Amino acid sequence: MPEIKVLAKKKRNGPQNSVDLNGTHFVVKIDVSDEDMKSIIVPEPMIDEIKSVHLKMGSAKVQFGVDAEFKNDEGVTKSWYVSNSATVFNGEFINNGTLKLMEKLENYTELSSGWSLLRILEISMVMTKFHEIINLTGITLFIIHLFI
Repeated sequence: MPEIKVLAKKKRNGPQNSVDLNGTHFVVKIDVSDEDMKSIIVPEPMIDEIKSVHLKMGSAKVQFGVDAEFKNDEGVTKSWYVSNSATVFNGEFINNGTLKLMEKLENYTELSSGWSLLRILEISMVMTKFHEIINLTGITLFIIHLFI
């Protein structure tokens, strides 16, 4: 599996974050439009920020998205936001998320859409505190209680 590429730290263009719902919902965005990237490269400050938030939250689900700019044959440009479904954060989240998003972008440009990818404008990650729900019915709890 390919390793993620890390951009050098930029102080003026670091990740911007916002917290909502008493710290259970965290959004991290970073503008990468100056980099003129055609592939998704997650900057090191963003990775550090996500790891820091994950340590505070404990278990969390993360949705990874990008805002990309496209151009058609007539020279018209448009931006399009695409994201993955939220998944549990783990060590392979960024690698897997990058691959899935690049596949979505490539499919859009290759399927005769008439649009080609110019650059990635913004990378965003939405992290939501996650608690596994144990699906136990009253009878199951009663039986467990009898044997404990």
